[in-house]
Amino acid sequence: MPISTAEMRSPGASLAKGTVLRGYLAQLRRRGWLDAVIGAASQETAELLREPPMATTWIDGAVLEEIYSIVAERFGADAVRSLVRDAIAASVSVPVMPIVRGILRVFGVRPDVIFERLDLVFRTSLSGLTFRYSKDGPRSGVVEVAYVAHRPPAIAFVAWEATLAYGFELSATTGVVRLDEVEGGRIARFSVSW
Repeated sequence: MPISTAEMRSPGASLAKGTVLRGYLAQLRRRGWLDAVIGAASQETAELLREPPMATTWIDGAVLEEIYSIVAERFGADAVRSLVRDAIAASVSVPVMPIVRGILRVFGVRPDVIFERLDLVFRTSLSGLTFRYSKDGPRSGVVEVAYVAHRPPAIAFVAWEATLAYGFELSATTGVVRLDEVEGGRIARFSVSW
C-alpha cells in the first residue's frame, strides 16, 4: 500500500516510511513469525511483507497496526513490545539517530530531552501523529501520543510503550513507561519516570 504524494499530503493520514516496515519485516523473519503474519494479513499487507517498498516510500500506517494486531493475537502483547523494541534498535533508529544525537548533544543526555522533541525525532519516519510532553517532576512526566484523524487498534498503544521505552536506552537511563489512559480511541497518555 505505498502512498501517493496526494494521499501523503492529506490531513491526518497516518503514514510511516518503508524503513519502519522493513525493520519489522527483519524482526519477523528473525523470530520465525513471518509466514504466520503473512498468512493472517490482508492482501495489501501480505504483498508489502513479500515485496517491501523502498525505505523512503511512505506507506499507510494501518499496515503496521495490522502487524501489531496479528502478532498480539498469535504471540501476545509482550511479543509486540519485543518486536517493536528490536525493530527500533536494529533498523528504525538508523534514520533518526543523527537527529537524536544532535538533540542530546545540544540539550543534554536525559530522557525528557527526547520526550520533549518527539515531533522532531519522528518527522522523517512517521506522519499523522502529534506528541506532547508535560513534565510533572524532575524525573517524571506524561507523554501524549495522538493520532490526528485516525483511531488505531488498542495494540498500537502497546507498541508506543516499547517505542517510548527506547528513549530511555538512547539516553542511557533506566526508566518505566506506563499507559495511563486512551481518550477517544486516538490519544494515549503515558506516564514516564526514571
